Amino acid sequence: LSLRRLCAARPIPLSWRMDPPWRFIGPCGCEFTYPLSVAGRLFPLGWILRCIPTREMKLYSGVMRLALIASLSACLLGATPIYRVVDLGSLGGASAATAVNSSGLAAGWSLTGWQSVNAMASDGGAAPRSPAPGRQSRAYGINDAGTLVGVQYDANGRAHATMWNGENEDGTELAGADSYALAINANGAMAGAVSGRAVRITIDGDVEDIGVNAPWSSANAINVSGGVAGTAQLSNGRFRAFSAAAGGPVTMIGTLGGPASYGHANNDEGWVAGASTTVRGYLHAFLYAKGTMRDLGTLGGGNSSAYGINEPGQVVGFSNTRDGQSSAFFWDNGVMSDLNTSIATDSGWRLLEASAINDSGQIVGFGLFGGAQRAFRLDPIEQRFEVAMELTKSFDNDAAPVPEPNALLLAAVGLGAIAFGLSKPNYFN
Repeated sequence: LSLRRLCAARPIPLSWRMDPPWRFIGPCGCEFTYPLSVAGRLFPLGWILRCIPTREMKLYSGVMRLALIASLSACLLGATPIYRVVDLGSLGGASAATAVNSSGLAAGWSLTGWQSVNAMASDGGAAPRSPAPGRQSRAYGINDAGTLVGVQYDANGRAHATMWNGENEDGTELAGADSYALAINANGAMAGAVSGRAVRITIDGDVEDIGVNAPWSSANAINVSGGVAGTAQLSNGRFRAFSAAAGGPVTMIGTLGGPASYGHANNDEGWVAGASTTVRGYLHAFLYAKGTMRDLGTLGGGNSSAYGINEPGQVVGFSNTRDGQSSAFFWDNGVMSDLNTSIATDSGWRLLEASAINDSGQIVGFGLFGGAQRAFRLDPIEQRFEVAMELTKSFDNDAAPVPEPNALLLAAVGLGAIAFGLSKPNYFN
């Protein structure tokens, strides 16, 4: 048994540490600070209990183990909030965040006081800035160097793929009219579209057609090796998600039974997140990995769509709820949760859509705050990894020696690492 399974009745992203810690004093005198987490994972309690060699405490007892797990789970089930909402601000009107780098700097766009749209960057601290003040623009991607990519619009309203890295006040135009830069990786390579063709764009401005066999296509995401994910419109007019490794062939991903699919994001493993129509005509978020397409479901309503994925394979997006509202969601290891249930109830926020997630678990998107649309960032509430174990029972003279707490901790971590693994979950076996 594990806490992840016991907590499935109220889905919460258990792969993150929660605050504050809770302590449980077992009938054997052992004290646990939990949730017990190493490298962002919770370990099944059975392994932790087995690392205490004793006969009298009988920690192998199924009843005692279930009682302990139930006690811990009861506390975890009531553990909210688990995110702190950071207002990313605006340039005078509605705003939205579309991407986030590893330091929490977000890219996006905002309406200004004159109702024109400007690209925006914000870390939630200082006032948000526009890399292109006074020019119609939107930012869609950002990397760890802080380079933004997106589009600027000319006087005729045509989009021009643009990069902003601080070297040119007006940004660097990457291609001509009808071009889009939609994502950028750590190496500065970009993904986008030029005149209806999916492309990679180097930092020097060289444009490479990805070779999608379709009348129209767009590369919407790019990973560190240059693999892209995107959407193509086939000759029959239907849309298909696709992926393409750098220098490799294009793979059409298929659908969840309906006529269309859309590829929105990928990670360094080449996993793709997006949305597909179903047999019943709804739009559902999907995760594609190892040749398998998985329906991520919804929050109880008809439709959902995935927009972001990180290296652990956690997915974010939006979903309709049972009452017909739109809510930002987080999906991990088979469980989709409503992010509105993971923030303080008195925050004043209604989170509508999550657009991206970084490897630290920070999530960006947009929602309603005070009735106005605002960009947000969710920061996981941190908790120090701390385990305190103290054995108070006396043992017979011939009982096995009791390890010191530090030895217990090392044993717990070692066994947990072997049993549970520190690599990303295998959702598709």
